[in-house]
Amino acid sequence: MAQLWVTNAAPSVPVGQVDPTTARSSLIPPTGATSIALFDFPPDYVMQNLADPGAMVEELSRELPGLFQTFEPSSPGMHTTPTIDYGIILVGELWLELDNGEARLVRAGDVVVQNGTRHAWRNKTNQIARALFVMIGATS
Repeated sequence: MAQLWVTNAAPSVPVGQVDPTTARSSLIPPTGATSIALFDFPPDYVMQNLADPGAMVEELSRELPGLFQTFEPSSPGMHTTPTIDYGIILVGELWLELDNGEARLVRAGDVVVQNGTRHAWRNKTNQIARALFVMIGATS
């Protein structure tokens, strides 16, 4: 994962020479603010066959601050964020698992809009999938 940029709720230009991503303690932007991040999704079999699950939890907590805390322990991968998300699949394919149990296949070039909905991403292939997400903080 790489957080590429963030803006405040009322951004101004020019931004200046300070990288705004270094001051953020969460990937989840506050209301009206934005965050753009690039995510690589390993194949599901990698995530399901971990040698050290405790190390994975520690790493994801550190690398996905704010976002990792939204994941449901009883439903791995399922999460809900107070954001409107624009997701663009760049490489590979992913399955978007929805709250109602439905799953949709999304491929490179597809765009998904999430409106604070409960969902999970699944990579059922043997290759890493890459997606770009723009998150806009919303009230819930």
